[in-house]
Amino acid sequence: MTDYDDEYATCEETYATFRVFSEKMTPEDISSIIGTEPTKHFQKGDLRFERAPPETRQFHAHGWFYSTRGISPSHDCRRHLDILIQDCLADEAAIKSLQQRGCKTDITVYYVYTQGGPTISPKQMRALADVNVEVWWDLYRSDSDDIDSH
Repeated sequence: MTDYDDEYATCEETYATFRVFSEKMTPEDISSIIGTEPTKHFQKGDLRFERAPPETRQFHAHGWFYSTRGISPSHDCRRHLDILIQDCLADEAAIKSLQQRGCKTDITVYYVYTQGGPTISPKQMRALADVNVEVWWDLYRSDSDDIDSH
């Protein structure tokens, strides 16, 4: 299915982020395998929160992130998932190589809604299953006054 509704009336904002965490592989190592630069990354040991307790003050693993935030204004999360599938997950062998080296991979979808919820296509489900990448939605109910009471 390629019929997207970029105005997706029940969604106010959405974007998707492919995330890779590793104890050993640096963001540079991950980029070299995936062939894409991250939109954000951090190194193991980097300062996380200055005022946090010592045990949570620093990152305990390397993090590599590619987000569609700012890349697509679409309110249809299928478009955002397609961007990740085409840009980061296109090389199945590369993703499986990262996983075999102990990297944890997933996709999180930020989603602000008024009612209803997101959609994912069977083609996307297949592509994500092929690279063994889970997707989870970070859902937020809108405070918009436009919400109809039913």
